[in-house]
Amino acid sequence: MEKSSGLLAVFFLCTLFIQLHITYGQMSKFDNQIPEKIAGLFLLTDRSKKDGYVSLDEFISITLDKDFNGDNSISRQEWITVDAALGIFDSPTANRIFQAFDTDNNDVITLPDVIATFSTIDAAIRKDGKISAFEYLIAYIRLITAVPSKKI
Repeated sequence: MEKSSGLLAVFFLCTLFIQLHITYGQMSKFDNQIPEKIAGLFLLTDRSKKDGYVSLDEFISITLDKDFNGDNSISRQEWITVDAALGIFDSPTANRIFQAFDTDNNDVITLPDVIATFSTIDAAIRKDGKISAFEYLIAYIRLITAVPSKKI
């Protein structure tokens, strides 16, 4: 039994490595500092508990911080402006991430969009109600590479 669980663990790690390698290979057409920027964003998001995981509350809080006009929604322009001001992502990358968060494609991110995005990221590897740094990195790289950029 121990041998089969060890083989399963090795298989799981190999699968994750291959997935990361393929996903990271797609990053070559983008800014090569994006993994470091995503790690910095993760640290900003894990701000209340600082436990190495992002909870739904933390995810909602950091995302809705981009709502600088106080209408409980984030427009594409707010999103891109805040990312540029913080120096996190350039406009095309911020635009791709905005599109991924905008789950209902209405050009506005609302609380249901944020919750749906959190659930998608959380379910990518383990559905446990929190997102690890690794899950966060993989999810953001997928968001950046999978979503075609829409013209502003």
